[in-house]
Amino acid sequence: MFQCPICEQNTSIPVGGASVLPQNLHLEFEVEVAGYMTKMTSNSEVCCDECVDGRNGLAVVFCCMCRQFLCKHCCDHHSSSRKLSKHKIVGLDQEGARQLHTTMKPRDHYCSQPNHEDNKLNFYFTHKSHSVKEISTVAKTHQMEMTGALEDAKEENFTIVRVGGPHGGVEVKGEMRSKTHNGAVVYGEVEDHRDGTYTITLTPQTAGPHQLLITMDGQHVQNSPNDLDVRPKRDYHTLCNAQQVIQCKAPRCVAIHDNGDIYVGSGDNCIYVFDLTGQLKNTIGCSGRGDGQFSSPYGITIKGDVLYVADSGNHRVQKLTSSGKFLHKFGQQGSGQGQFIFLVAVIIDSNNKLIVSDYNNHGIQIFNENGGWLLTIDGNGSGDHSFQSPFGLAFDPQGNIHVAAHGSNTIKVFSKEGVYVRMYGDPNGPIGLAIDDEGYSLVSEYRGHCLSIYDPEGNKIHTVGNLKNPHGTALDPRDGSVFIANYGANTVLKYCVHI
Repeated sequence: MFQCPICEQNTSIPVGGASVLPQNLHLEFEVEVAGYMTKMTSNSEVCCDECVDGRNGLAVVFCCMCRQFLCKHCCDHHSSSRKLSKHKIVGLDQEGARQLHTTMKPRDHYCSQPNHEDNKLNFYFTHKSHSVKEISTVAKTHQMEMTGALEDAKEENFTIVRVGGPHGGVEVKGEMRSKTHNGAVVYGEVEDHRDGTYTITLTPQTAGPHQLLITMDGQHVQNSPNDLDVRPKRDYHTLCNAQQVIQCKAPRCVAIHDNGDIYVGSGDNCIYVFDLTGQLKNTIGCSGRGDGQFSSPYGITIKGDVLYVADSGNHRVQKLTSSGKFLHKFGQQGSGQGQFIFLVAVIIDSNNKLIVSDYNNHGIQIFNENGGWLLTIDGNGSGDHSFQSPFGLAFDPQGNIHVAAHGSNTIKVFSKEGVYVRMYGDPNGPIGLAIDDEGYSLVSEYRGHCLSIYDPEGNKIHTVGNLKNPHGTALDPRDGSVFIANYGANTVLKYCVHI
């Protein structure tokens, strides 16, 4: 027996036990969503639900309406179907998981009575002594009750946070304290949205390290206090004369370590490491085909103390420590999955997926951190999706992949699932590509002998000239300084950005 909490009427537990009682439909939906979120954020490989045994590749997206994980092949079919093209597709990452609650809808539920199995549920009741009500009315009443409970519970200092904003501004709900400038505190004005949330909008008055404090009912919420590095908007119009010149034979690419060390892929078939003053600190590798040896290293990326090299002439990616110890390699010459013909760039995202620019195959390939193939963005063909001779790669703040299409004289943008987003610019032989944390793109033009800067909307705002066949470009993660491998002049140039 169990008792109704409203009228205290006793009801017998049916044959089969509590497991046969009607389910809590809302809880059922929440559990279902949580299961999908766990899969999307686990960083483990997920097979496509549509393919037989996932034979066309691992899943790269999730359809919120079909409730299916899809590989690139099935995603393309999904997008081209007239019936399915309007379905909401999200990526398999933290951002995609966050979108599930706003994009997924609870499943329709049907009547359990004989001969009514095809009829959707329209009414709600608990047992015979209670009145029958429409489900929509019950849902609205429950929503009002929950909103009222929130209004009663919240206090004046109830806070929620959203960090980020345009051009270095920071929008928060809480309090910010500078770790310099005598611990100056900035407060914002409270806006009550009347739905249980408040907004405090503020912009720190000084650059540098800050501490963000978030409280609820006088208590810190999870991850509060939180450290933030406030950076003001950069002014790329001030780029003019190089502040530092490093001599290097035929530099093809450049990358900057978090400690300021400068890594340069050289025409000597090795990687030179220079310190902050431009003095040679280390030489990694030599000409050859063995582990840790190179043939035309055209692309470098650094994450932590791990170095990834696009070993172009050997048609492979090599993984080394930042000091040069060989760790791993993958790839071979060819046109299939995991094969390259003169790869020229490699970058790595926050989920440790590697994106490789395959120059002569006119494609972009995506791999897991161990070199397992995941996806190919094929540039062959015609239309917006096509591109020729891809070179430099970079991520924008939204995680989209920007491709310097050298043979097409443009920049193509794709989502991390390989879906075409947009294109911009008309660079003359683009090779190097770097994007700052505000979305500004820096593109080196091999035939244009210059560096072009584009705003986040793709409008050209400035050009740095007097270069000679520039190749790779990179940004110092500490202060945003711009480095250019000035290939034709055998130099690496450093430009300081004014703020």
